[in-house]
Amino acid sequence: MKNNLTRKCIETLAIQSAYHFCVSIGIKPGLRNLSMITGFSEERILEILENEFSNQSVKTEDHSF
Repeated sequence: MKNNLTRKCIETLAIQSAYHFCVSIGIKPGLRNLSMITGFSEERILEILENEFSNQSVKTEDHSF
């Protein structure tokens, strides 16, 4: 069975991979570097990270009940 990743998941994985790449070659994983590696705009990276963070916060809150 073939699993399909959502666009949101692929974008998040691209940013995570770019982050690890920056760390592995010894450069700062800042917005500009992540943008150059992924091809996403700095604004888009912030949106993706904000959405990912807010989703994790909601999941954490759900488990606290």
